[in-house]
Amino acid sequence: RFLCSLREEANGIKFRFFGTEYRASWKDVNRILDFHPRCVLSLDKACKGFSRDGFWEEISDQTAHDKLAPRCNDILHPTLRLWHKWLAVTLFPREDVRPVRVDELMLLYAAVKQTRVSPVKVMIWQWLMNFKMMGPIECTSLITRIVSSLGILQGKNVPYIATPRVSI
Repeated sequence: RFLCSLREEANGIKFRFFGTEYRASWKDVNRILDFHPRCVLSLDKACKGFSRDGFWEEISDQTAHDKLAPRCNDILHPTLRLWHKWLAVTLFPREDVRPVRVDELMLLYAAVKQTRVSPVKVMIWQWLMNFKMMGPIECTSLITRIVSSLGILQGKNVPYIATPRVSI
């Protein structure tokens, strides 16, 4: 139900749950998902000066034209390579985590530049795209966290995953 009704707005998200419409600001979603409150919420603002090709060449020693799509194993720095895998598995789950998407590259760039940036907007964008993609939807624990933090599940007899999500 959540994903079927999820809509992005300029100042946050809105969705329907149990026949009622709810809204949450980007700051609220950021807080609920345990990202630092001082994180920049706009990836574009946090990554001023970002050049996809230039940054890829810097972290992989490959020109952007060497391959059609950058691959995780081409990242030379082991910490950045591990961080990409963590992003691709936990925040942006998909069947093949090896390709490095542009938004993931931007998050790596922000980390290298020591800029606090929240991936919340990019995560919501991916959730919105799930219905256009074929494959499983793997963000149910995050959705449960959002709706329970907003008090939507209180007093409802709804089975859900109550085990806390591990934070790194």
